[in-house]
Amino acid sequence: MKIFMLTWAFIYAVFGLSLYFIPELFMSSFGVAIDTEGGMLMAEVLGSALTSFAVMMLINFNKPLTDKTQRNALIANFVYVVIDTPVACKALIDGVMNNVGWVPVGVHIYLGLTMGYFLFIKKK
Repeated sequence: MKIFMLTWAFIYAVFGLSLYFIPELFMSSFGVAIDTEGGMLMAEVLGSALTSFAVMMLINFNKPLTDKTQRNALIANFVYVVIDTPVACKALIDGVMNNVGWVPVGVHIYLGLTMGYFLFIKKK
């Protein structure tokens, strides 16, 4: 589980810090233009939230899945991924993102499957 925690933290940190510090450049790689102050604000807000997810994963890095805080952190992240995956897919299908938009969709699927495994399949 530790390797997954580090992987999840790394993914969240890359996306989060990129959205916070270089939102226009980062989103342009997916074909998305942030052309309003409101769009910039929302990208930075999401960036700070994803960065906090990375910190949460690092804080819980050494805790076993049987630890309540570890399980709660995993549930919270799983819920985010389950809710956001259809949003990312819709943006890709509607042409809001270019073909590189498959990267965040793939990341969401990876996160959902691996977190779901630890939540619902792996024995305690």
